[in-house]
Amino acid sequence: WWVGTAIATAVGLWLFVGHGRTWLLRIGGVVCLLLPHLIGAPIASGRNAVPSQLIHQFTIASVATTGMFWLLLGTIGGFIRSRNSVGRRISETQAEVREVSTRNR
Repeated sequence: WWVGTAIATAVGLWLFVGHGRTWLLRIGGVVCLLLPHLIGAPIASGRNAVPSQLIHQFTIASVATTGMFWLLLGTIGGFIRSRNSVGRRISETQAEVREVSTRNR
């Protein structure tokens, strides 16, 4: 299933994103992208050798780590965006000052 999903994703992206593709090919690409997820991953059968407490700890650690990652990414993104907008405003103000000083000469 995993290899099939990777192949279907590659083909789906190639069909969907490729330059000069018709709408029919793009729709085929979307179908290739969705098909493995609609089929679903195989369900494991048998006895689980991993203790339930370890599964719980792993789940908590994964969710906490993912949450911290997205918070950090959002913070950095917001910081960069605010710096860019401040820089843009400064350059616009400098351009206005130059324009006014050229008119006054």
